[in-house]
Amino acid sequence: MVQSMVAGLAGAHLREGVAFEAAFGSGYPTFSGSTNPEGTAQPCDGGYRLNGRWSYASGIRHCDWVLGGVRLLDEAGEPQLGENGAPLWTAMAIPTREIEIEDSWHVTGLQGTGSPHYRAHDLVLPADHEMPFGGTRPQRGGAWFDIPMTTFLVIGVAASCIGIALQALDLFREYSTRVRFSTGKALGLRSTVRHDFSAVAHGVEAARVYAGYVLAQAWDQRQRGEPIDLADEARIRAMGSWVADVCLDAVRFCYRGLGAAANFSDHPMDQLNRDMLAASNHVFISSINYEIDGARRLAADERVRDPLT
Repeated sequence: MVQSMVAGLAGAHLREGVAFEAAFGSGYPTFSGSTNPEGTAQPCDGGYRLNGRWSYASGIRHCDWVLGGVRLLDEAGEPQLGENGAPLWTAMAIPTREIEIEDSWHVTGLQGTGSPHYRAHDLVLPADHEMPFGGTRPQRGGAWFDIPMTTFLVIGVAASCIGIALQALDLFREYSTRVRFSTGKALGLRSTVRHDFSAVAHGVEAARVYAGYVLAQAWDQRQRGEPIDLADEARIRAMGSWVADVCLDAVRFCYRGLGAAANFSDHPMDQLNRDMLAASNHVFISSINYEIDGARRLAADERVRDPLT
């Protein structure tokens, strides 16, 4: 998910120049990194001077490039502000060999993603390494890349949650023929288990279909040249949160249904449970997405208007 989404963002937004040719000129581009503006970029001779420490660089040790979201500073080192008074930010494509990778990925879930912190100190990069976001039209890639960055990334996280849940359901089905010590019969013969398994399986199937429906509508909008407006963006983001919640419920059921056997760290259901818990904490599927979507949906009623609308 990270490799496809981050490389897609870079391919769409990276400025024309030496960096783009180096990353995309031949072979498959490998990108990691975080677009969160956890660093700074200050204009200098030769381009920008970068400083910062970024988090969640999934797969960075297998990548030639890493993204770093940065707040823009002026030549005096003060934050650059937009017309609305908010800090301006962008992102930079950084050769992985130029940054320091920390040994910081000590987590309970998603261990295999290898997502440590990384840092840069007074690193000077040419201006063509910049990858503008935030209302900037993409350099290339077609209509689908002309959507808000956060909305673009929600899709990958939601898809990953569906994949984890489907695998948990498959694994539970496999184990359902085993006889439980406490009951003396196979797990799958219990009526309550059959009822609850059906309910969560339908939930995951519904989440997959609904995600496809919402994204198909957005795709059709972009193909017609219609923008993804604030209400559309809020709906897509809330869809991602809902999908994650449904998948989390399904994986929890599967984990608890297997009983004490799933407690062991080498049991595949334990890994799926830990991975799903970690994935559900992702910033792009935060519960605040429901608040934003609710505000948009209720905005037609003057009695419930608030600053979000």
